Amino acid sequence: MSKSKHTPGPWKLNPQPNPNRPTYYAIYSKTGGPDTVDHICQVTKQMSENWQANAQLIAAAPVMLDALKRALTGIDDYRIRIIVKSAIVQAEKEGGL
Repeated sequence: MSKSKHTPGPWKLNPQPNPNRPTYYAIYSKTGGPDTVDHICQVTKQMSENWQANAQLIAAAPVMLDALKRALTGIDDYRIRIIVKSAIVQAEKEGGL
């Protein structure tokens, strides 16, 4: 597997929408140190009726990718290995899906 090129996790979801912007969640990372914040993306209510669940899923992406990579070594079933490898490749693919 190639080394991931995304911002390292963990990614965090601000715990609640900004009171000044209650229909907005920010996903961010603090891997650069306590005073450094890498903005990953924002998710707004206008994007989807499932905006809050989508924001949580995006924030969990690096943890899920790491779990897939770790699980791959212990999977013996060839069909499941193909599914897991496919998900990893899709997550690490350059230039879009």
